[in-house]
Amino acid sequence: MLFRNREGGSAFQAPPPSDGESAPSIEVALTPEEVLTVRCASLAEQYGLTPRERDIFPLLAQGHTMPAISERLFVSENTVKSHAKRIYQKLGIHARVELIDLVNRAGDEDAAREQ
Repeated sequence: MLFRNREGGSAFQAPPPSDGESAPSIEVALTPEEVLTVRCASLAEQYGLTPRERDIFPLLAQGHTMPAISERLFVSENTVKSHAKRIYQKLGIHARVELIDLVNRAGDEDAAREQ
C-alpha cells in the first residue's frame, strides 16, 4: 500500500500481505498536518528527542505559541520553554523560523530522494 501527500512528497509503503500475494497499490493523500507530523517524527528520531520533546516539537513547527502549547499539554509555560530550549540545542538551531525551515527542508529532501 502506498501513501502519498497531495504535493506528491512523502510516500509510505505498507508491508506486503503475509500470505505472499501482492496487493494493489492504493494512494492515500495525507493532510498537511499529517505530513508535518511525519516529518517531525522523522527528525525527532534522527536527533534523539525525548518523548515529551516529541510532543512539543510538532506544535512548535505548526507555529503554536508557548502559552498555547502549555495549555494544550497541561504543563507550565516554563516547562514548555525548557523543552523548546533543549529541542533547539539538539537540532542546532536558535529560532523558531530555523525550526520551521528545518522541517520544510526535511520534506524537500524526502521528495528529492523519491524521484
